[in-house]
Amino acid sequence: MNHFDLFAILKVRNNLNMLTKGQYAIPMIPTTRLYRVLFCFVLLVFNRPFAADAYAAPSSTFFRLDKNGDGKLSGDELNKAPAGLIKAIDTNGDGVITAEEDERYFLRGNKTRENDQTKITKSSHPYANNANLRQRVDVYQPLSRASKIKLPLLIFIHGGGWRSGSKDSGVRHLSAYVSSGNYVGASIGYRLSNEAQWPAQIHDCKAAIRYLKANADTLGFDVEKIAVFGTSAGGHLSCMVAVSGNAPDIEGEIGGNLKHSSSVTCGISYFGPTNFLRMNDYPGRMDHDAVNSPESMLIGRSIQLAKKATQKANPEAYVDKDDSPILFIHGSDDPLVAYNQSVLLSNRLKLVGVSGEIITVKGGGHGGFKNPRIKELERLFFEVHLLGARHEIKSQTIPN
Repeated sequence: MNHFDLFAILKVRNNLNMLTKGQYAIPMIPTTRLYRVLFCFVLLVFNRPFAADAYAAPSSTFFRLDKNGDGKLSGDELNKAPAGLIKAIDTNGDGVITAEEDERYFLRGNKTRENDQTKITKSSHPYANNANLRQRVDVYQPLSRASKIKLPLLIFIHGGGWRSGSKDSGVRHLSAYVSSGNYVGASIGYRLSNEAQWPAQIHDCKAAIRYLKANADTLGFDVEKIAVFGTSAGGHLSCMVAVSGNAPDIEGEIGGNLKHSSSVTCGISYFGPTNFLRMNDYPGRMDHDAVNSPESMLIGRSIQLAKKATQKANPEAYVDKDDSPILFIHGSDDPLVAYNQSVLLSNRLKLVGVSGEIITVKGGGHGGFKNPRIKELERLFFEVHLLGARHEIKSQTIPN
């Protein structure tokens, strides 16, 4: 549960006869006691570990409340929300909560990785030879290392529907790995769809990877041991990176360093789209074919009216036998990116002999997963492909 889950809980009816959360009712609580309960509840929410919500940027509840899919919450979408909470999140006071404000507030409450972050250093690098702050990659290195051996590199790509989100969210996904002294981490920033349309986003990601490889000696990582992972739109971009290492038509020339390949060793996709043209196969909370959908905004027009251009953004279109193994982690009840999106690419990979196992989170939505086993499987996958561990990770269904 995150900060926006308060919206569903703090609906006080009439004379405080009951509090409502979805279908559950809590009997009347005396007013003074109610304040104490709410105060304790808020403390619990904002001080608890955030591992359960470390899978979406912005939060999954933001996407749920964003009924019209415009990347912001306003009007009826904020109906009944506590005024104090809205004020805390709405930093510019315009009465609208943007995805960026949601993510910034969410990150500000994240206390679980603070100890980890004191054990790492951060540097930010412009990979496109310009001053665009979106075209930078943050690198996280451990302060102390057991040896001078080059470490594997974990690259995180943020989500946000290709129109919001920030590389800053990468630290909460990477800090525990980096602080262990076993990995170097990187978080890629890329141009959003309101600045540049496809294929700018994959060109940016590949340029960042080439830049990292060109500076691997300085940054202390092994170019033969690189994993990429991301959430939602970042999951899509991670899949694109994993399947297009030998696809020159999607490489781009941003930033140069073209003698270095943008290929990676393996990838993980958290509920990322893999075939835009089939995203409406199952009913959900969004019409992906609409002209204002995140996918259509990425392509530049309604995706069904631009099938040829859209196909070039589908990871499915780049699959061949030389692709990197991908682990898919997807909620069975995802209302924004249907579960079958992971199945489609998994099946294509397996047809050419590439590993594409799926971790199905039963009852899981678009992130916000609660089961710590998910992060454990993520870690084991990295250890298999980057550290030579002998774990066996097979497709499986686990509870949320």
